Amino acid sequence: MRHVVITVIVGTILALAVMSGRPTKAADVPAAASKIRIGTYDSRAVALAWGRSAVAMKEISSRRPEYEKAKAEGNDKRMKEIEEEMKVRQDKMHWQVFGDWNIDDVLVKIRPNYPAIAQKAGVVAIVPRAEFKDASVETVDVTELMAEQFAPDAKTKAIMKDIATKPPLVFEEMRKVRTED
Repeated sequence: MRHVVITVIVGTILALAVMSGRPTKAADVPAAASKIRIGTYDSRAVALAWGRSAVAMKEISSRRPEYEKAKAEGNDKRMKEIEEEMKVRQDKMHWQVFGDWNIDDVLVKIRPNYPAIAQKAGVVAIVPRAEFKDASVETVDVTELMAEQFAPDAKTKAIMKDIATKPPLVFEEMRKVRTED
């Protein structure tokens, strides 16, 4: 599904370029013509920046008082519900950071800033990755600009760079990753 959306976005951009007076075939584009610049990002690094942000940590810690209240009341059912919710949240974050899982829940926090990010990077679109591009398209990495929205500290930035050097874990490998209980 993600690939279809990316293909549609890139296709739309190319179609707009054609309708704006550009040659109708990519092969007809003169070598000197300016390229269409598309911003791409590493979703794992963006998810990591969000997960280690002060806002995310505050969201996570905000569950603690509810858990403690349930514990004080002897409400084992509610305690288990909160524990399961937090485990699912942690598992999802691991899949997003290490396995290239969908990060729409993170992107919703960034999307209002897409126009400013695109302008700063000089791009006409922002997509997770370009599966294919011809010579008329230039990709620009906007990962850091997107992660900036979460004010990552130096350690987070270092981990982001490390993640970028490694391929995402495949499904079979991610299934083996277990969140500590």
